[in-house]
Amino acid sequence: KETTKTASYWGIVIAGFGLTGVLFYAIFNELFSSKSPNSVYGRSLERCLNDPRVKDALGEPIKGFGEETRRGRRR
Repeated sequence: KETTKTASYWGIVIAGFGLTGVLFYAIFNELFSSKSPNSVYGRSLERCLNDPRVKDALGEPIKGFGEETRRGRRR
């Protein structure tokens, strides 16, 4: 009876570690992935800033602020 109780506690602890690992992986993948929205936006902005055709069409300086949300914050 005591062994079953201890084993179930260890199972809960291992499941907690597994869930924590999955959460850290998801956060790391979203923030530091080369396919994240911030990374794609940064690369495309850099390409636009370095393209002479864009500079001729828009003039300089070119600034990229992102999209504004309903609360006035930029993403």
